[in-house]
Amino acid sequence: MDTGVPPVIPEIDIAPFINNGSTEDEKTAVATQVKMACEQIGFFIIKGHGIPVETVNQACEIAQQFFDLPPEVKQKSFVHGSGSGYLPMEGENLAATLNVNAPPDLKESFNISSRKKNGWPDLPNFETICMNYFNEMVKLASVIMQIFARALELSVDYFDSYITPPNAILRFINYPQLTKQPSSQQLRCAPHTDYGTLTIVRPDSLGLQARDRRGIWIDVDTHPDNFVVNIGDMMHRWTNDKWISTLHRVINPVEHSNYRRQSVVFFHNPCDDAVISCLPTCFSEEYPQLYEPITAGEHRQQKSQKSRPNL
Repeated sequence: MDTGVPPVIPEIDIAPFINNGSTEDEKTAVATQVKMACEQIGFFIIKGHGIPVETVNQACEIAQQFFDLPPEVKQKSFVHGSGSGYLPMEGENLAATLNVNAPPDLKESFNISSRKKNGWPDLPNFETICMNYFNEMVKLASVIMQIFARALELSVDYFDSYITPPNAILRFINYPQLTKQPSSQQLRCAPHTDYGTLTIVRPDSLGLQARDRRGIWIDVDTHPDNFVVNIGDMMHRWTNDKWISTLHRVINPVEHSNYRRQSVVFFHNPCDDAVISCLPTCFSEEYPQLYEPITAGEHRQQKSQKSRPNL
């Protein structure tokens, strides 16, 4: 029954999939929780993930060092047309991916791709710290995909061929303090859905919101040691709309709390040539397939071109 109370983003302990010696019942319990979250809102928070605190802290610290550099120095890390390296303030418009006419986002970012040239800045240990974090996220994403497979009643290795070798982007995002009042339509990050299988976020302050199936915006808040996970368009499509790729956004701070915000975001994608068609457990005569097959690369390119038409 609809109580009118917005759901809370569930917090799930995935340790049974990380630690040796867990029982099948313990793993099934985790998969069931994840399945419910993906069906209801497409967002959940994970703890018990096994990522070293030091690895996370180093990534956050090196990201802040980069964004504190002068604009002309950061610009040297821009890699034209690649989607990697530095992306300047208002260089991306995520509203455009949904064909919404709105101003560009109030953020800057540094993007690290597993497939393209990365414009590494001249900061000590920057590449090493980034790649340590990147590799930890690749392993964690693989575990989450195994949980997804179990939740969807598929073999635990079902997705392995679709995500090997890893195709991913690690993004440091900086939302500076606002120096002027933005227009009513301009946000730190406009409402959008992510493109791939899943996204793993380490935010450092409030501002992230997800929209539930009723259209209510819910604050996504968690302990710094946890990660926020949301599914992307590929899982939405793969599951024939049974799982939801949820609209989310980063709102502007109110005037009395005009804080700088920073997040570290890992976008996980299938291989470009992977054909995304309805999973065998997600359709039937009563619930037919809703989408034509598409390659993951084609889908991601379509959305990326909309968000960055001039880069």
